[in-house]
Amino acid sequence: MSTAIVPARKRPARVVKRAVSEEEKEGRRNDILAAAKEVFAKSGYQATTIADIAKVAKLSYGSIYWYFDSKEAIFLAAARSTVEAVGEELDDLPASLSEAQAVEKLTY
Repeated sequence: MSTAIVPARKRPARVVKRAVSEEEKEGRRNDILAAAKEVFAKSGYQATTIADIAKVAKLSYGSIYWYFDSKEAIFLAAARSTVEAVGEELDDLPASLSEAQAVEKLTY
């Protein structure tokens, strides 16, 4: 009696259409940054891998490199976008607020 080896069933791969237009590319880049912020916040810079970011972004490992050269580049872009968002929030606050009031508005 021969024993046949039956391969495990593979999950069908998620098909992700390649971003072609500039709007799609910008959207994909923003998706990667959002995933990166989540992973960096949870795991820290040292423990985070490109594979972790790709998994949360629901992209292949290699796809990340279409948009960023390295983990450091992703981290710097994520930090820059966060600083820019805070700056925009500060710009929207009335100039008459004290520093304490501004901090309170940003916190809540």
